[in-house]
Amino acid sequence: MADKKAPKPKTLEPMKSSLAIERKLSKTLARFSNSVNRSVFKYILSELKIERDIPQAFFNSLDNLQARLTQTAKDIGSATTNGFIASIEKLVNASYKRQGLEFSIIGRSEIVEKTIFKSYSSILDLIVSIPSEIVGAYKQELLNGVGDFNRERIAQIAENVGGVSRRKAELIARDQTHKATTNYAMARASSLGFDYYVWDTSHDERVSTGKGGHRQLQGRIYRYDKDTAIVDSYGNVGHCGSRVNCRCVPLTLMLEPNQKLKLVKDAYAGDYYVIES
Repeated sequence: MADKKAPKPKTLEPMKSSLAIERKLSKTLARFSNSVNRSVFKYILSELKIERDIPQAFFNSLDNLQARLTQTAKDIGSATTNGFIASIEKLVNASYKRQGLEFSIIGRSEIVEKTIFKSYSSILDLIVSIPSEIVGAYKQELLNGVGDFNRERIAQIAENVGGVSRRKAELIARDQTHKATTNYAMARASSLGFDYYVWDTSHDERVSTGKGGHRQLQGRIYRYDKDTAIVDSYGNVGHCGSRVNCRCVPLTLMLEPNQKLKLVKDAYAGDYYVIES
């Protein structure tokens, strides 16, 4: 006799990240990166004498410029991150309210506070690191090109750095927006008394497969307070969104009063739960 299929889990709506929030963050990152790039480029053109050997004093002066730009990054980063977090909170809370959970969206629990602080720190650190990355890229090019420098070469470096910065801004904004949205939604759900979620992929050909792939995690049930899913080829465990550029989302599980979960051990993809049939 064939085994009975496990009941289809009932879940809350998927919490999708906002493209508008992502684009706003991407534009801010790109705009600041471009500003830093222009500042370094103009400084090098005005201060560096085109000669075979670049004196150490010039590299020291670049360090001083980096320090000033880093302070600016902290100021911009703080305002940007506060606005970003506020938008994520508003988005997620509105989603829960639409589903009749508005009575519980009051204040922040400890887990929500910790999640917000983690997201805040992550994005702020990324913004503050922009000057050091750009100055570092120029330094490396200067060291590699000693004896082969002119204004056109320096302009080419600026163009290359700018191209990398734009692409990186898009990547960071996409990844951080999804991470922040997913993490905040998970923290809110946990603080509201929900313990489990269903792993939901983006259901397309880009979903990863093989060891650490996410296609095999589709539909599996996990605890909010324990990461057991193997999310990459190195065997690291995590939740939806923990891997860079992961597009998976957690669907908060709403168990019926008579439903129970059973733990399934899986050494290959990580332990998970199923609803007992």
